[in-house]
Amino acid sequence: MDARRVDEVVSGFDAATLPPERLDHRAHLVVALAYVRRHGAAVETPFKQALGRYLDAQAGGRGAYHETITLAWLRLVAAFAEEVAALPLAEAAQRLCERYADKHALAVHYSRQRLMSDEARARWVAPDVEALPGAR
Repeated sequence: MDARRVDEVVSGFDAATLPPERLDHRAHLVVALAYVRRHGAAVETPFKQALGRYLDAQAGGRGAYHETITLAWLRLVAAFAEEVAALPLAEAAQRLCERYADKHALAVHYSRQRLMSDEARARWVAPDVEALPGAR
């Protein structure tokens, strides 16, 4: 993903104007990486707020929101961001998208039953298969 596309995706997400069909798995990863770089360890609250605004504006509300999936991906991206901290955002984003091309990568950390539970949708639930990188 080139720098112009990264900027378009991130600014469109920030403004809640990015069409939903453009917020695919890769775009989600890029936005998460940009937020990790922007907010550091305090990323979860601003990212969740921005995602909520986006969902309200573009997806008809927060019914599709899933707390554990959101935070687990954000934590995977934050751990990866440390590995590529010296790279420009576009290059780091490309590497991130290559590493996590499979949108089902959370299956390494969660059983399907746990991840798809109502509890996991509503609040953070820790992995039950393998800890996330950098887990506390």
